[in-house]
Amino acid sequence: WTLKRLINDDYMFHKTRIEALINQAIWSTLGAVIKHEKLFPLRDSTFVFSDTAQSLSVMGEMGFYKGGALPVSYNTDFNMQTDESFSRIFFHGIAAPLVMKSKEVTDSQYLKYGPIMVDMDFTDMEIRYPELFKRYGARVHFDDNQMVFL
Repeated sequence: WTLKRLINDDYMFHKTRIEALINQAIWSTLGAVIKHEKLFPLRDSTFVFSDTAQSLSVMGEMGFYKGGALPVSYNTDFNMQTDESFSRIFFHGIAAPLVMKSKEVTDSQYLKYGPIMVDMDFTDMEIRYPELFKRYGARVHFDDNQMVFL
């Protein structure tokens, strides 16, 4: 299974080779300017709270709660509290392009977990601070009724 970037789609017109080279030069120059440390001195840092009480206190001070900085959701279809909601995200939502038939993309040993699979394997991506962060990746299997396989 591979993820492929579409070069031409409904929103990108077909470019000649010269137009593509000019476009690439513009974007690479812009990228170099944005990453320039003297023009844009960005300092990345992480902070780990000492305990849950401290994190809740800071979140409260920032207004980081529903009805404050976090809006109250009007969407009840994806509540992430039921298997049905979770399944709906994968079959009728943003994750639909990731859904695959297991027998076409995986070893036969995994078919026992369900015939439909979503494999979000990002283990080949670089991690900024590997001593602080773990690699991301998850696989979920669904049965023939599009429900999470338990």
